[in-house]
Amino acid sequence: MAPMSRPRRQIALHALVPVALLATLAACDSKESPVAQPAARPSAAPAAEEPPPRSPPVLAVDDVSPLVRGNRGMLTDGSGKADPLGLAQLKKDLSAEKEFLAGKELTITVDRKARPEWVATFVEELASFGPTRVWLETSTRPDYPGKLEAISQADLKTAAPCSLVGAITADRGTAIWRVNGGTARKRGRGMGGPDLTMTGDTIVSMAKGCKSDLFVVGGAEGVEWGLVHDLAASGLSLEKAGLRRVHVPVQRPVPGNRL
Repeated sequence: MAPMSRPRRQIALHALVPVALLATLAACDSKESPVAQPAARPSAAPAAEEPPPRSPPVLAVDDVSPLVRGNRGMLTDGSGKADPLGLAQLKKDLSAEKEFLAGKELTITVDRKARPEWVATFVEELASFGPTRVWLETSTRPDYPGKLEAISQADLKTAAPCSLVGAITADRGTAIWRVNGGTARKRGRGMGGPDLTMTGDTIVSMAKGCKSDLFVVGGAEGVEWGLVHDLAASGLSLEKAGLRRVHVPVQRPVPGNRL
């Protein structure tokens, strides 16, 4: 066969181009087109959890120090001397609880082995927040009140001069006298400690003619809170004495001295 001329060859090539293009398109259509995946939604941020509401703090005094919500204010150092840093810590801890102290009725749980001056200092610091009442709660004899209403030093200024003062002496006897001073009437130690029955007779006798319901209580150096509480509770349990409230001085009272 005679070779095709150049013009006819070009015409033939141009005719094949559309055919090849159609074949290519058909091959593409035969392949499965990928399905478009929906865009992933951003996960919602977790809602911020509100902190649980704060509850009133536990106020306590044990054989080591006062505690406010478990935080210690070491009022004395290892040698038994007053520690100003510990007092500052107590003030700070109480300030953080102001919302639960101001205008509220408060209870301090006191261990029998606590020092009376720690109890006194705690009451004074609480008084600065203006609570309606402060109670001192301590385990004691079943016939004595376990809770005593305590007043601060500022409230003592309005007390009648005939108000009674009671103290546990160094030999574990008792002494009873008045806020304005004078001779203290003493009772010796009983079989198991202070003779609170005989002391009760003295309290009733000295309370006659005085309309004060206040009983100031303390103890000599080394006397633990439990004995001071028992003395106070025994006095308040005497109906004829008419005692209803107590005051614990920061400075230990000395029998016969004016407060």
